[in-house]
Amino acid sequence: MTGSRFIAMVLVVCTAATAAAVMLGVMPALEARRAQREAGDAEAAVRASLDAAKADVASTSAELASVRAIIDQAGPGPKPIEQLNEEVGRLVELGRDAGLAVDRMDVGSARDGEFATEVPLTARCRGSAAAVGRWLESLHRDVPYVAVNSVRLTATGREDDGNSIVQLEASLVWRAAPGGGA
Repeated sequence: MTGSRFIAMVLVVCTAATAAAVMLGVMPALEARRAQREAGDAEAAVRASLDAAKADVASTSAELASVRAIIDQAGPGPKPIEQLNEEVGRLVELGRDAGLAVDRMDVGSARDGEFATEVPLTARCRGSAAAVGRWLESLHRDVPYVAVNSVRLTATGREDDGNSIVQLEASLVWRAAPGGGA
């Protein structure tokens, strides 16, 4: 073997050995670094998703607290239909407490509504216009499950202090708990 061939052979062997070293040593290290970078990117994406989920939970919790506060402010819910007579008596009592003479409280036939059993009521009362206002206010405040559909007032005279005396006819709807229970 001549010297130049020997050098060429050594160069080929060295080149092959270098290529093998690069393939066996450097390439896996580069691949490992790329995998670490991708894992870091995936971890960052997961963390961002987790942060967004935490924000959603916080927002939903705040909305739930708001709904609970509204429910708490709404007061008592509808009563079962079995308590109709008791509730009608309560409406009459509220009218008398407001200063009205309750002449009649007619109860119509119950019918199933979408969210409650609805019972139409017609109240016929006499008293001052101020007493009517107090009664309607107490209905709104104390029995929120009674809706006032219409009110008809007819002036029948005046009190000594100048307040109007009126005849009241109110069309109400008492909303009972659906299904006969609370």
